[in-house]
Amino acid sequence: MNLRVFTLYLLFRPIVSLPYLVKDQVLRIHSENVYKRNLLEAIISDPLLELDIWKDDMSEVDVRVPSSHLPTFKDRLKNFEYTVLIDDVQSMVEAEQMEFARRKKRDIQTEEELFSGYQDTDTLINYLSKLPGAQMFTLGYTYLDNPIQGVRIGTGSKNVVINGGIHAREWISPAVTAYVANYMLGSEMQAIDLRAKFTFHVIPVLNPDGYAYSRDAKGDRFWRKNREPNLNNPNCTGTDINRNFEYKWGNGDNECGEGYAGTAPLSTKEAMALDLYVKNLENVVAYIDVHSYSQLWLFPYGWTTEASPDSKNQMNASVRAVEAIERVHGTKFVAQRKTT
Repeated sequence: MNLRVFTLYLLFRPIVSLPYLVKDQVLRIHSENVYKRNLLEAIISDPLLELDIWKDDMSEVDVRVPSSHLPTFKDRLKNFEYTVLIDDVQSMVEAEQMEFARRKKRDIQTEEELFSGYQDTDTLINYLSKLPGAQMFTLGYTYLDNPIQGVRIGTGSKNVVINGGIHAREWISPAVTAYVANYMLGSEMQAIDLRAKFTFHVIPVLNPDGYAYSRDAKGDRFWRKNREPNLNNPNCTGTDINRNFEYKWGNGDNECGEGYAGTAPLSTKEAMALDLYVKNLENVVAYIDVHSYSQLWLFPYGWTTEASPDSKNQMNASVRAVEAIERVHGTKFVAQRKTT
């Protein structure tokens, strides 16, 4: 099977909440060669600094630094050039919360209203369910018993699966995924042609528990995982659903860490639901997982530097995708293998 699997990282600067984030900063650190990149990797890997890595590639790293560790971290960067991207993260949170308060919950009637802000899961699903041709489905339920819902579009024999919102804080991911579904249900000739050739299975929010928690003023704007408690460590909640799938499972065993992979493959209800749903489909030709930040179009493998059997086709498709994005929107994405 010539399956194309992609991870799409969109440009989005996440913002956070909670008082302990006051005066946190986001830095962009530059590394001009492999030697300095290795030195930087050793610095940012120190768990005592409690860093939150937003972007990590050979040329630069974007990282949120807790205010309590800023002096130490900046001292370690004395041989590096860096830029302060966000001077006070909390001030951005306050501005966002004010905007949330201004936008009263209302019944979304038009796509302009839907995409004028970051909507909650129910709003996205309710809007899509009212569109002609939308075939709604539920692939499972979360730890908190919230439905994981999607929309099936088209009648083609080839199946394409698109999901967003696997990481709670990446709000633009559900928005973009819903935007794709909205377009595919529309009347443009390209959408009509695609619906005849393919059946699209679009899941805007795979992690509704975490997504809701990241939107709650009493929650954590930077929450990434799901909301299932970890039995072995009750002080730490959540599993990174993105690392909980069967294939090459096992990277991330710190229950308190952002990348905790869970107690076993498919130990989360969300990963299990998606796994079973996709396995029950025939002729799946593409799977796209939408994330945020970095403007990257990534393709397998993500666990090794070796190329996958479909690497050439995946690279060609990825290059065509980023070229189309730039041609239509003027936005530059980079196509690359996940481990490069």
